[in-house]
Amino acid sequence: MDRCAGASRKSATEKQSGIRLSGIKLSAAAYMPDSRCRIVDAEKGAPLADRKARPYVVDQKTGSRVLLPSPPTVGVLRQASTTPIEQRTHFALFANPERQIGAGDKVTVVIGNLRAEDLIVE
Repeated sequence: MDRCAGASRKSATEKQSGIRLSGIKLSAAAYMPDSRCRIVDAEKGAPLADRKARPYVVDQKTGSRVLLPSPPTVGVLRQASTTPIEQRTHFALFANPERQIGAGDKVTVVIGNLRAEDLIVE
């Protein structure tokens, strides 16, 4: 089952960015949306490893954004690799303290210039 609203758009995003977004699921009792993606082209997927890029998720219904938390003892909750490796899955856990994003919501994941739209939260 395709987790994106349009398979052709997913293919276009993958071709353009070198990243295949696996989807977004709620973790930690719905307090953390968990985004997973796979690098299919290391050169095109390099922006994913850019530590300056601050990924976020936009709830399409309300326009609210959820960001990556950065607890002082562990740091930012995302993949630590600074060099993209093809076929490796990367993750990012976003803070959702008020649970404004729920299962079934449509969201957009933004990582640098990559915008993956119409993802349905599981």
